[in-house]
Amino acid sequence: MKSIVLTGGGTAGHVIPHLAVYPYIRNNFDKFYYIGSYDGIEKSLTEGVFDYFSITTTKLKRTLTLDNLTIIPKLYKGIRQSYKILQEIKPCLVFSKGGYVALPVVIAANKLHVPVVTHESDYTLGLANKLIAKKCDYVLTSFYDTSLRLKNAVFTGAPIREFSLNRKNALSFFGFSGVKPILLVLGGSKGSLTINNAITDLLPDLLKNYDVLHICGYGEVYTDKKGYYRTKFLTDIALAYSCCDIAISRAGAGASFELINLNIPTLFIPLSKKASRGDQIVNANYFYQKGLCNVLLEENLNSLSLLKKINQTFLNKNRYISNMKVYKNICGNKKIAEIIKKYGK
Repeated sequence: MKSIVLTGGGTAGHVIPHLAVYPYIRNNFDKFYYIGSYDGIEKSLTEGVFDYFSITTTKLKRTLTLDNLTIIPKLYKGIRQSYKILQEIKPCLVFSKGGYVALPVVIAANKLHVPVVTHESDYTLGLANKLIAKKCDYVLTSFYDTSLRLKNAVFTGAPIREFSLNRKNALSFFGFSGVKPILLVLGGSKGSLTINNAITDLLPDLLKNYDVLHICGYGEVYTDKKGYYRTKFLTDIALAYSCCDIAISRAGAGASFELINLNIPTLFIPLSKKASRGDQIVNANYFYQKGLCNVLLEENLNSLSLLKKINQTFLNKNRYISNMKVYKNICGNKKIAEIIKKYGK
């Protein structure tokens, strides 16, 4: 019996790609397992799809903090737990999507001589993938340029979920008439307080010209304003994609590639370097240089600049759509699956 272990977590961007590739490999392995943290987003997103194992995980804090002193013992504990699980499962492959959750799993797999394939969605390698790259058979990449930096890298494109879109049903669900253009606001899997506050402050001006669908992630939810629908989460994101004319989003690779693949003109507001390694800024700048989107840096975000950029994005939407339609090699589901399926033969 051939089994495969999937791993990755910390944000939805490290988990959802597994769900995108799964339909392409589901018939090539007898059992699918997921190794993740005890209470991370990966557990809820994969529930009912894969058999799940929990391990101890730890993340490096980017600020000077005593919490970083606990990293080594927690990492070793996670490695020991992963080693024990992999010994029991005996998978023919570990497929990693990176993130700090994947690190102990890949290290344990390497000790047991279990083959590892990892995928990097961002233009630059994340810390976990930097640490495990040499331990992998392949490092698959979403961007061609990224593949040129590693000997064992293969450019595949991004793992992207596939959607069936229905604008009529979506308009009915959200209560929009479809007369005004619809602005979709996304803040990433954990939401964005910065974007949420900016949209709330700007709402009276926005509603003059747009209906607004706001997926806020957290915070107070209210939908009593005509033309404004606000929700913490949306189980069926296809509904949002079906009805929006333009979008505002963070520039995590997962959301970025989904929006571009669906030809949705987007204003990206990448997470600043104060809260990240700057990967979203690099992603957004790359797409901007290709003429696929508009960009507003978080440090330049205020009500005036945001309204200006939203209107600018809407006015240029046809140009963005035209450029997105000719941008090739976005979806890598089939190429990623081809490499994974080699281990299931």
